[in-house]
Amino acid sequence: LGQRGVSVYWPIMAHFGDEFTYISWDYRGFFDSEKPLRARQLAIHVHAEDAMEVLRSAGYESADVMVGHSMGVQVCLETAVLYPESVHSLVLLNGAHGRVFSTC
Repeated sequence: LGQRGVSVYWPIMAHFGDEFTYISWDYRGFFDSEKPLRARQLAIHVHAEDAMEVLRSAGYESADVMVGHSMGVQVCLETAVLYPESVHSLVLLNGAHGRVFSTC
């Protein structure tokens, strides 16, 4: 999820093999994606909306498992809150600590 390539997920992919579909993308404004015109478009909820757009563009309405690493943990959690019917389970790896959703 939202990683530059899928290398961080190779161990998971190697374990579960080819019977599953793995989808990843570069968050807007990160890695090889274009920077948005407004910094407010770099918010976690926007990345969560992008996650659903990427999933739907790949031909799926839901994910059996959504995996997040680092900032992807917040994106996964927000996606599950915004689209509970579309995210069936989460695997959260090395997320941020503290008040990550606080604006203070």
